[in-house]
Order: sequence, then structure tokens, then C-alpha cells
Amino acid sequence: FDVDRNSRTESGSKKLYVAIYNPDGTLGNYENSKGGQIELRSGEKINYSDAITFDYTNGQAKNLVFDWSHEEFQKGVYTFNVYENGFKISQAKITLN
Repeated sequence: FDVDRNSRTESGSKKLYVAIYNPDGTLGNYENSKGGQIELRSGEKINYSDAITFDYTNGQAKNLVFDWSHEEFQKGVYTFNVYENGFKISQAKITLN
């Protein structure tokens, strides 16, 4: 996925957590993923499917890739929630036909 350009965010190492929900609503856990649990600033604890650390340069877009080996994804709508620094910063839905 793409990290959009953001002039308000400081350059440096960033860690994003991604919670991917399968079409049946369960949290996706994939081979080679680094899933776990984080606590949000609200105090709520959420489970995530994978995390990625990357270097961000202020004002520049960045493309990030998660690579899971040997996964068979079922058809349907997947929900992606992205968290950074204790906040949910993005949500998307993707349909696999």
C-alpha cells in the first residue's frame, strides 16, 4: 500500500500496524507475518495481523509491501485497518473476486 505525502509528519523511522479482517470477520493471520497486540491512545487493545517498520521522509510518498508466502485468500471483502503511534490512521476495504 502507499503512504501518502504528509508535510506535518516528521522524518524518521515509523512503525505501522495492520489489522486485516477476512470476509468472515476473523482477524487474518498469515505465514511470515508479525502479528500481535497493541494498545491505542484510547486505552483499547487491538490485535493486528502484521507490522512494518520503514524510514519516512517528510513530504514524500512511500510504497510499502507485505509479503506472505503460500496464502490462499478466500473470495469476498477484506477490511484493512492501519495504526500508527497509538491511532487508527486509515481504513480500506478490498474485494477479491
